[in-house]
Amino acid sequence: MDVAVETPEGAPETAVAGDVAPYVQRTVYDGRAGRTGGIVLGNMLLNIVTLGVYRFWAKTRLRRYLWGACRLWDEPLRYTGTGMELFVGFLIALLFLVPLGLLLGFIGVLTAGWSILASSLLEIAIYSGIMFLFGIAIYRARRYQLSRTVWREIRAGQTGSSVAYALRWLGYTLLSLVTLGLASPVQTMKLQHFVTPNTWFGDRAFAFDGRARDVLGKWVLCWLLALPTLTLSLLWYGAYELRYMAEHTRFDGLRFRLPVRFGDLLGIYLPYLAVFFALLAAVWFVLSPEIVFLVDLVQVTQSGGKLDPAAASQLGPVLLKLLFAYIVVFALILPPLAVMMVTHRLFGLFLGRLAIQGEPDFAAIAQSVHAAPGSGEGLADALDVGGI
Repeated sequence: MDVAVETPEGAPETAVAGDVAPYVQRTVYDGRAGRTGGIVLGNMLLNIVTLGVYRFWAKTRLRRYLWGACRLWDEPLRYTGTGMELFVGFLIALLFLVPLGLLLGFIGVLTAGWSILASSLLEIAIYSGIMFLFGIAIYRARRYQLSRTVWREIRAGQTGSSVAYALRWLGYTLLSLVTLGLASPVQTMKLQHFVTPNTWFGDRAFAFDGRARDVLGKWVLCWLLALPTLTLSLLWYGAYELRYMAEHTRFDGLRFRLPVRFGDLLGIYLPYLAVFFALLAAVWFVLSPEIVFLVDLVQVTQSGGKLDPAAASQLGPVLLKLLFAYIVVFALILPPLAVMMVTHRLFGLFLGRLAIQGEPDFAAIAQSVHAAPGSGEGLADALDVGGI
């Protein structure tokens, strides 16, 4: 017989008659929205002053704060990465990406006279190659972040081939695209089966036993309801998938539950989206004459008309106004708001709700023997897929 008890924090504690241990909240997030927003705002200002060079140290500064605000068994996480590691990783990635970009441009010149079919096949091959690079970048970024995550002086880590992951990521992404998203749960579960056993804390690996067929029915229903519900059904499924993934993940005898609901996610994303669209509406209200002027100018140019000298003289100031608005909204306002309203609150939601069954034998967990990468997630940073 099960007796469910709701803790004050919202994490379920289930006592089962017999020898089964209850699910207990062992995680806490004590970060502050104002502090996280202040860090991001300061980072944005320093990025502007340094023409973007500071972003590697900015990312490190934010991670150190967020990681340090996460406590497991009343012990904080530590992020040990450095801005220099990220900077060096980025430079290494450029040594690969710049020649690749030049090669693609050279191929474009050589194939300018090809037939539509041949050009289309070439484009498919090029985009597939780029997607493959994205898969490598995602996996290597995760490996770096885990290798720089320390708890109780034990380092986390990730093994496995980034190429093997990228091939799977590419194949399942293409499958998901071909099926218009219907195969998305297959992609999620198959990739998780690759990632989780290669995720380590010390000398112990995680395990995952989820199956796509368990969630496929709910996903198809939510997929069909996406348009009528203005995609809210997909958010509902997202909450369901989070619960499912947690319940099917294991670590050294520990089991997990993450009772996140649709309303929890809606309460995080909806206010941010409201602010986002309110800012766009404010920009339109203030700069609508400039936007209309630019649209009219483009239409005249596309129709083959001549540019009026008076209009041409206004083009520079109009573009400067729009650029200034873009910097203010998307570089100064939205980044700290996204961290305060989304990232910070998601950390609080997940760590405040996560319930764990069992107690790890801390003394038996040895330091990781897997080699850690020497530089940061350069490819992910160059492709903008590295996350926070």
